[in-house]
Amino acid sequence: MPRERRRSPPTRRRPTRCRAGRRIGELLTEVSAVGLPTLVVWGDKDLILRHHHLEAARKRLPHAALHLFPDTGHMPQIERAEQLAGLLQGFWADSAT
Repeated sequence: MPRERRRSPPTRRRPTRCRAGRRIGELLTEVSAVGLPTLVVWGDKDLILRHHHLEAARKRLPHAALHLFPDTGHMPQIERAEQLAGLLQGFWADSAT
């Protein structure tokens, strides 16, 4: 009779950590120190970095442009490529003036 495999419980990643292991706040602080125009895009269906992290970005980057894509996951550059391209063109045009 085959041996039943025991599954270990799923590990929960801390949603406040990015892949490099830095806290989101630390990363946002570093970005704000650069002093360049910043555009933050997020997907409201992002399961890796939930969209409530956009509020942290809003607080840490008060002069940044922010955009939340509806029905979009973690990769708006792929999922909403055309919309993102238009958003970037407008952002770059506004930043150049």
